[in-house]
Amino acid sequence: MAAAAVAAPRQSPHPTKPPKPVIDTNAHNGRNPIPAPSLPPAALNWMAGSTATVAAGTITATFTSQAILAVATTGFALEQAPAVTNAPGADPGPGGGTDQDDPRDCRVWGSGWRKYGPLDENNGNRATGVEACLDSHFIDKANNPGSKPKTGTEEDPLYRPPGYDWAKRYAGHLGAPDPQNWRNTCHLLAKQLSGSGERLDNLSTCSRAANANPYSHVQPGFEPNMYTYETKVKEAIDAGHVVHYQVTPKYDGARTVPTGYEMKATVSWKSGGSGQLFHDTVENKIYSLKFGE
Repeated sequence: MAAAAVAAPRQSPHPTKPPKPVIDTNAHNGRNPIPAPSLPPAALNWMAGSTATVAAGTITATFTSQAILAVATTGFALEQAPAVTNAPGADPGPGGGTDQDDPRDCRVWGSGWRKYGPLDENNGNRATGVEACLDSHFIDKANNPGSKPKTGTEEDPLYRPPGYDWAKRYAGHLGAPDPQNWRNTCHLLAKQLSGSGERLDNLSTCSRAANANPYSHVQPGFEPNMYTYETKVKEAIDAGHVVHYQVTPKYDGARTVPTGYEMKATVSWKSGGSGQLFHDTVENKIYSLKFGE
């Protein structure tokens, strides 16, 4: 007779005791929470003349609604308050904690910038101008390299500004022996100042004389030309200053070739303060060997 199997004794389960709950340190939780304070919803009044406040650490600035809208496209920089009290015995001269160590230049958050104006679509897509804030870091070739114009050919014009081919024919009519070299493609923001030669909003048709020094002894030039003023800007930047620079082509009615270029530069000196570097207009004209004028 076979022996019967002996069943193992049944063991009662021993559940693991749950951990003690962590004490909730949030006073707004639990059975008797402290009511959260009621705050009005955040809102900005965009009516003209209204203001809003921006706080950054210990600095607070108040802006009008118009200024806030401008910040959306250009940014803003907090300036040092004009009234600063020196510590007893402190030297109030340069570097002593006064406004003299704040040049208040045109940079945004410490950086240079450039802005090309829109093409004038109603008048042959002519360029309308450029404005820039330039320092040595911004125009460094490693950061913002400029480029030469790529005008291509008449069949494949690439970046050929309005009136470019007409200007060649006109120079020939005036007696230029090599008319293609008596007219140029002018940068509004020069190559040496980070200007692009591959943007039609930075290019316009000009004479060689208006653009730079003549390349031939038979081609009389004139000074100051655009290169004269561009060099002044570059020299100021190389000396450590910051330059607010503007170039605006001037047109006669619906013409697509400028009659001249208004050039303006204001410099913020690295030692503090600012001043006008120049404000002049360079005429866009070609000398005529045929007519002697």
